[in-house]
Amino acid sequence: MDWTAQMNCDVDHKIDDRGPGGDEPGRKRRSKPVFSALTACALAAYGCGEDTTGPIDEPDPGSQLGNIVVESSIDVVMAVGRTMQLTVSVTDADGNPVTVGGIDWQSSNLDIATVSGSGMVTAVAAGEVRITAAYDGLSGTIPLTVIDADLEAIEQLRQDPLIGALVNMLDTDLATQLQSALNDLGEAVTVGNCMAVRDALEAALARTSASNDPDAVISLAVLGLALERAHDLLGL
Repeated sequence: MDWTAQMNCDVDHKIDDRGPGGDEPGRKRRSKPVFSALTACALAAYGCGEDTTGPIDEPDPGSQLGNIVVESSIDVVMAVGRTMQLTVSVTDADGNPVTVGGIDWQSSNLDIATVSGSGMVTAVAAGEVRITAAYDGLSGTIPLTVIDADLEAIEQLRQDPLIGALVNMLDTDLATQLQSALNDLGEAVTVGNCMAVRDALEAALARTSASNDPDAVISLAVLGLALERAHDLLGL
């Protein structure tokens, strides 16, 4: 039954030919509506007479997630007290990149490093830790190493005049490697860049020691001091 039509019908004017004592014959008289205004509003609110269900969206099997990879913006080695932003790359079952929200971040050892809800890691103490990102039943993990390093002091090696003079004393390829590492350290004081300087110093020391050049005594002395200082400041 169309209740809306029934209500409209009930509120129409009708002719009432009542007898003596009543209204005069033929006089139009409004009858009371069968449904109150409140009932009409309720029916309207619930959409009586209309099909409001509509089709149900089924999940697309092709859109199911396939993999989550945790990525570091800097390195997998951190210094105590430093922070590092982690991100995730999510792909579907076909390997296509997808964007998701609400990643659940967890640290395997809060005494070593903590991680915020946005993937920002803070190094607390030296040690090994694993950071995990989970979403919709899938998870990805990245291992991190925290070292007790004084990165600012290592960065000062870049400004040491002896190091600058050393670059000019080394073979061309070694000088290029060390200068490049020092330049990167000037751009960003990170553990990775500090270790690159250390590696360049180690390579130069090994090459110079093997040369048996008597004129390389000064170079060896400066390289040895710089490398020892780098190791100490890196906590190695």
